[in-house]
Amino acid sequence: MLQQLPPTRPHLIILLILILSYSLVLVHADVPNIPNHSQSSSSSSSYRTNKSESTSSSSFIHQQSLDAFIREINQKAKTWVAGYNKKFGNGRSREEIVNLLLGWNRKSQPLLSKEPLNNRNHHDLELTLPKLSIHTPTRSNSMKISLPANYSSVTNTLYSNCTQLHHIRDQGECGACWAFGVSEMVADRFCIASQTRVNVVLSPQFLLSCDEGDCYGGDIGNTLKYVQNYGIVTNHCIPFLAKIGSNLPCPNRCLDGSNYKLRYKVKNSQQFDLTDIQGMQQSILQNGPIVAAFNVFEDFLHFKGGIYQYTTGGYVGGHVVKVVGWGESMHGIPYWIVANSWSIDWGMNGYFWIIRGKNECNFESYMWQTTPVL
Repeated sequence: MLQQLPPTRPHLIILLILILSYSLVLVHADVPNIPNHSQSSSSSSSYRTNKSESTSSSSFIHQQSLDAFIREINQKAKTWVAGYNKKFGNGRSREEIVNLLLGWNRKSQPLLSKEPLNNRNHHDLELTLPKLSIHTPTRSNSMKISLPANYSSVTNTLYSNCTQLHHIRDQGECGACWAFGVSEMVADRFCIASQTRVNVVLSPQFLLSCDEGDCYGGDIGNTLKYVQNYGIVTNHCIPFLAKIGSNLPCPNRCLDGSNYKLRYKVKNSQQFDLTDIQGMQQSILQNGPIVAAFNVFEDFLHFKGGIYQYTTGGYVGGHVVKVVGWGESMHGIPYWIVANSWSIDWGMNGYFWIIRGKNECNFESYMWQTTPVL
């Protein structure tokens, strides 16, 4: 027989219902209307958290896209590998890369329009630099020499004391590759031609300050015209500022107010014929690094090693670099050894290799050399 339950008490049931209803009202109350400091702090913290999560999510999406792009490169590339480079893994737009990290512009205004104050009477000066097929200005054009299969100015022990030659620089947030390329080539060639007696780091900022393009690009030929006529000063005299908007006016004295001690000038600046590969090599072997301007595509930004050849991605912009030597791979692939100006964090400690003799990305179409005036 089932045990009989005690009789229910209606007034207790009603009381329980009222308590539960009041509790639900408290739970769903509009808490932000409570005016106290702890709630204001909580609300602010919540907003920051949401904003942080949104940024993190956006960065994650970008990183996923970058990872996929790098995988695509590595699937297609046969002679090189891509990877994460800090300069281009932070969500920079194409416009930022063009404006801040590249900077070759053949249509830029000649530097002669902003020469130092003591040379303002030379506005009408125009020079025509010859485009020759053979470029060994210190030797007969007909002279050919035997070339090694592999050579680098950087590893040549005769030049071990040349400071600029062994230093990878960083153009920072400024499209100053053209100024770095020219100033470094000139410094290297002064050191080599003088048997290391003239060992200086020259100023890209000096060239930037005297160019209408500022950090937005310049041209090798125009820059060499300027150095040929007015010279260039040391980096100690005019240090590099590295940012758009922080440029100096074209100076007539050092940044500390002192006068120029010496200006370094060049002569016989020449553009190579793109088919004269041996002439380019011979010039590097005998006289030091040369400069090259080429077309940069998106895949190049993520170069980590090997011999670069275009694989995938859109055109980004023009770029100027310094060619220090050449080599040949185990499989017989010829390449140039090139110093970039994107710091040692990029590529192979600041260097890259690019296939030689194929005019890859127009690399051999706009190569220049010059001769220091000792």
